[in-house]
Amino acid sequence: MDRFTPSLSDQAESDFRARLMATRMPDPELVADWSQGLPIAEAGRLRDALLDHDFRRCLSEMEELGSYSITLGVLKTHVLLVDGPKNSTPIILTHGWPGGVIEFLDVARALSQHHSLVIPSLPGFGFSEKPRALGMTLEVIANLWAELMQKLGHERYIAQGGDWGSEVSVLLAQRHPEACIGAQINLVSARPPANVLSDPTEAEAVQMQRQREWGRNEMAYFRQQAARPQTLGYAIADSPMGQAAWIAEKFHGWTDPRLGQPYGGVDERRLLDLICTYWFSSSATSSSRLYWESGYGAGRTEITAPVSCANYPHEINAPSRRWADGRFKNIVDWHVAERGGHFPALEVPDDFVADVLHGVEAILAAK
Repeated sequence: MDRFTPSLSDQAESDFRARLMATRMPDPELVADWSQGLPIAEAGRLRDALLDHDFRRCLSEMEELGSYSITLGVLKTHVLLVDGPKNSTPIILTHGWPGGVIEFLDVARALSQHHSLVIPSLPGFGFSEKPRALGMTLEVIANLWAELMQKLGHERYIAQGGDWGSEVSVLLAQRHPEACIGAQINLVSARPPANVLSDPTEAEAVQMQRQREWGRNEMAYFRQQAARPQTLGYAIADSPMGQAAWIAEKFHGWTDPRLGQPYGGVDERRLLDLICTYWFSSSATSSSRLYWESGYGAGRTEITAPVSCANYPHEINAPSRRWADGRFKNIVDWHVAERGGHFPALEVPDDFVADVLHGVEAILAAK
């Protein structure tokens, strides 16, 4: 394991700015909202913000926090390591798409007052090496994380995650129960079981309708990345404005609008950091391939490991407890939050920290 801070050359930064300045914008949308995608006025504002953005500051933050590179299998993996109290149970935190380790920069200090933290970038995301062969599934990543924790000397730990990180975390706990004693998740991926489908409560019926609408209006990105990530990559890998629009649209649609517009409670600086991470690491295509590898199989494995669930009201999937019980057979804590959405560490960082710590304590108590 070596200290590692991603570099940003003057040439790469100049190219980024030149491409932004040369962006050929599409025709304006024909609606007064976001229903056709990122509005052109917001695209112009976002481009100006990126032109003024200092991404080197973010790289320095990672270096200060503790940025390393470690080889797992055949791939070099970027990981942030933050020491906590001695003899505390470590937590491995896993992001999803379109996220990254940057999601955890503003909560790491608070969490590390209680636990040591291991925060890896998924293979093909951010500054982790890109897979050069097929087979990088969620299950394989869970096994790599077990290897990572073993190499770091952590014999007993808890997994935490949202989005893809939720699935990796529960698979890690399921496949390596001798070391990973449970998972705290903020995306509860479960399909409605027969008893919910046949006799839903009013709230469950509303959620199932919400899922149907979400499938019609929001799943295009999923289907494209799961079906043709390479074709998509030619556009997004060539245009920083395209990369920005692809990510920003999701932050608008998946965050809690009550916390502010257009991106919920997310500090725009962090949104720009994430866009820059995907651009400067050229990971648009490699990150999309995880959908091709695992997309439609996610959420199917029955989980008997201890799981703590934090449910945020504007999450893309918000099942009821009995709905979740159809997949998760050992839920040790179930919390319904009052605010937040798909990116709680960025939207409601204080709430996120409290929910993680509470869930971790529930898992420790269950063991």
